[in-house]
Amino acid sequence: SPTPQGNDLDAVTFQGSTGYAVGKFGTALRSTDGGATWSGLPTGTFNELGLVQELDPNTVIVGGGCSVAESTNGGARFTELPINSSTSSCNDPVSGLSFTSATTGYVEQQSGQIEFTNDGGQSVQAKTPVPVPNDGQSHAQGLQFVSPTVGFGVTGAPSAGTIQRTTDGANSWTQVASIAHGLNDLTFVTPTTAFAVGDKGTLVESTDAGATWMTRPLAGAGTPDLAHIACSDALNCLISIADSRSLIRTTDGGATGATVTPSARTLADVAFSTGTNVVGVGGAGATVLSADGGASFPTLVSGGFQGAISDSANSPLRAGGAAGNAFLLGLGGNLEATTDGGTTWKLLRIPGGGDLVDAAFPNATNGYTVGNDGVLRKTTNGGTAWSSLDAGVSDSTSLAATSATNVLLVGPVGIRRSTDGGQTFTKVSGKVKATGTGKHKKAGPKISSLKLSHSLTVGRNVFVWSRSVAYESTNGGSAWQALPLPAKTKIIDLSFVSPSAGYVLDLAGDVLGTRNRGKTWTKVFSLGVDSASGLSFSSPQSGVVALEGQGSDESLAFDVLATTNGGKTWQPEVIDGGGSTGALSVVLATRGHDYFADPDSQGADATSAVFATGNGGASPQASHLSISIGPKKLTAKALKSKHHNRVTIKGKLNPVTAAGEQVQVSRRGPNGRSWTSTLVNVASNGAFQVTLKNVNSTTDFVVYAVGDGVHGGAGAYARLTVTR
Repeated sequence: SPTPQGNDLDAVTFQGSTGYAVGKFGTALRSTDGGATWSGLPTGTFNELGLVQELDPNTVIVGGGCSVAESTNGGARFTELPINSSTSSCNDPVSGLSFTSATTGYVEQQSGQIEFTNDGGQSVQAKTPVPVPNDGQSHAQGLQFVSPTVGFGVTGAPSAGTIQRTTDGANSWTQVASIAHGLNDLTFVTPTTAFAVGDKGTLVESTDAGATWMTRPLAGAGTPDLAHIACSDALNCLISIADSRSLIRTTDGGATGATVTPSARTLADVAFSTGTNVVGVGGAGATVLSADGGASFPTLVSGGFQGAISDSANSPLRAGGAAGNAFLLGLGGNLEATTDGGTTWKLLRIPGGGDLVDAAFPNATNGYTVGNDGVLRKTTNGGTAWSSLDAGVSDSTSLAATSATNVLLVGPVGIRRSTDGGQTFTKVSGKVKATGTGKHKKAGPKISSLKLSHSLTVGRNVFVWSRSVAYESTNGGSAWQALPLPAKTKIIDLSFVSPSAGYVLDLAGDVLGTRNRGKTWTKVFSLGVDSASGLSFSSPQSGVVALEGQGSDESLAFDVLATTNGGKTWQPEVIDGGGSTGALSVVLATRGHDYFADPDSQGADATSAVFATGNGGASPQASHLSISIGPKKLTAKALKSKHHNRVTIKGKLNPVTAAGEQVQVSRRGPNGRSWTSTLVNVASNGAFQVTLKNVNSTTDFVVYAVGDGVHGGAGAYARLTVTR
């Protein structure tokens, strides 16, 4: 949310009704109807893209970070240009690009280095760099060629900026302007009229094809740092402001400027499409439209989740009882709802404005919510209208509803049940069903004394738990039995897919599974990470694990691990940039649809994102990863004397998606508390090898590759068993 994605958009371009937008996490979008609807494009990179140029409706060049790629078929397939030796890590990021045809163009890097291609990017030639002051602060900031040989580059620094011109295809450069403040963007509106913008409200204009430049006052606009400029003609322009929700609009060629606020989201860039129509893009995938040249933006095509995601004890993602229904709890009474598996979302505003603690929708029309104001609310029409119920709830009460009339208030102490749609509630009395047999039979505690914080509904079965105990009811909550847990288990999350089959995520980072209502548990040894923050399964074989802050100098960055074989192996999935923010990400798996929510920030300016998938998050093409560790079983003596406590991991990755690709190799002993990871380079043929030292006992090994968005991630697991 929004459709088709919720990543930040940094740049947009239009020629007529067809346009492209690019942004965070390798995002590229295409619209053929003036920005009213968009479709996602497979760029093959995770770099943040801040540059986009459209030559015609089918030819587009995108760039950012370490990469530049071109498509000649409307974005269906992109070809990477060989600008940097690695597209994932480089010392000289791309700062500008300008193509005069599908085969001929220039790419600029921050140092000023210019690369030229005349064969559509199959090869590049180094040209003379744009002159950049050697002061440690200045960078090349933008590039535009108006013919195959005539072009302009701008430079920026906190204290000064320049405009450089070439007339011989970047073989030489001449400075044509020196500006008091750094410049950030340049555009030619006509063959003779051009504008450049920069810091401290700087706007300069040329009316002689870039030979000379003069400052324009932009009176009334103040002195904000100006980021990008787009013009429909020599008089009418829109200028975006760095890190702001506002635009500056001028209708007199920069003599004066007026502030326009088009969206509640940060707006990074705008483009004129047809006539006076304007498209703006920005934070959390926001897209806004104007039909009056940017004077007003009445149409919000997409804007993302409004506000922060709830940070209550319960998961903010809750499944509905109807197929394709899911709900995302927010602050300020906001409840995002989908009825079509995440394709579209609708904001349900809950009266009272309090932060939501939990929600339960047993079917498409009947639902319950509880907020931190301690009020239980009910809807019978899908969330259009709500009534308050006098239930005496707490601001930490969890909800479970097995039908429109059977609803449970779980915790913080005990359980209360209603069988008349929440009109009346009674405390569930009695004790938890005795456990054990014969002389080992042990009476359960009083249900009214149970300290509980979470709940999960599976048909008519309800599971409730706190950190160290869990209970199950098979009759809608009138009677309960203990769910046995392994010793010393501390529950982070629990997911059952049937009355007997489920999984637990332990505080130690382990996933444990049962097929017999907890009588026995099996540890999943193949996870390979310590940063799991939640798990959810839709069947005994298929599930997802959310990660919190995964990614460091010695590990790859990804957000989710998905399994289709009960945890024997996992596939890493990068959803919104690699889980490097440390946010407490959450997941929800249902039959047919999985969801992921990432609260980027909290407070009034929060921008949260929710993602959905109907195919388990699989990329268009699969990757394949295999590993071997030589002898899988050794005695401790042989490990020490013959192998010197070293183990060599060999593997093969297919395909290799980028130069300099790496895999993450992790290891942990079966009783270890944390995984140790290292990054290993992959050869061009997909082979890799690493020798790990100080292996003294039975050890689990997990290897991950993240793919490139077109090709999916892949994982492999192996164990070395060491005997006496």
